[in-house]
Amino acid sequence: MANYKKPRFKDAAFKRFLSVVLGTLLLVSLLVVSLGTNATPGSSGLDEDLSESVVNIQSFREKLNLPKENDFSIRLEKQNRLPPRNIDLYPRLAKDHITIVLYVHNRPQYLRVVVNSLSKVVGISETLLIVSHDGYFEEMNKIVEGIKFCRLKQIFAPYSPHVFTDSFPGVSSKDCQEKDEAGKKHCVGNPDQYGNHRSPNIVSLKHHWWWMMNTVWDGLKETRGHDGHILFIEEDHFIYPNAYRNLQLLVSLKPNKSQIAMLQIWHPVM
Repeated sequence: MANYKKPRFKDAAFKRFLSVVLGTLLLVSLLVVSLGTNATPGSSGLDEDLSESVVNIQSFREKLNLPKENDFSIRLEKQNRLPPRNIDLYPRLAKDHITIVLYVHNRPQYLRVVVNSLSKVVGISETLLIVSHDGYFEEMNKIVEGIKFCRLKQIFAPYSPHVFTDSFPGVSSKDCQEKDEAGKKHCVGNPDQYGNHRSPNIVSLKHHWWWMMNTVWDGLKETRGHDGHILFIEEDHFIYPNAYRNLQLLVSLKPNKSQIAMLQIWHPVM
């Protein structure tokens, strides 16, 4: 009886050992095949991938179905590619600087106040100020060009109603107004759920904001790929003198604090 059980035990152990070996060999084979299939391509393959990823700007614009640019909008686009002002006065930005973006329309009386308040902000000379204009207005431009207290970059929204005065995204003669019924008025428009048609001067505020955010984060050489913080303010904000230093302090505390209360560093201009 004992002699009978012993060989059975050895046979069972051998079978288990054999199954483990075969299973291991199978896993190794699968791993080799997988590595061969997903191997890192050579330099030529990588170059091909990179070349294919290059953005064709013209094709991209066509896919977005953007309106055809006029001479004015083309000039603004070229203006946006100019280098910042005051580089001779501020050749180097602080390593941990927080870029400030000022979003403006056409209210020079407010812009003068916010520019004056920014000039008194401690540390403002260490950073880059980007002013995003909603179209081109001579008086607004003169105020901004007078800024000498920091490095300055101006950008102009090229698809503003102020630039396209008689066509989309501005006002067209065929556009339906307010609650017009397209069939009765023989006008063109797609009303919202309340029957209101597009109001270019109001919609452009959101268009400008959308364009500004995308341009600052992805379109400008000065900020493209930026992984730090950016402060966005508007022309009717009065900035406190300690705003920049407080913001830097807040940024330094953020990694060590799970929750940070809101810090107001500006006050609306009344």
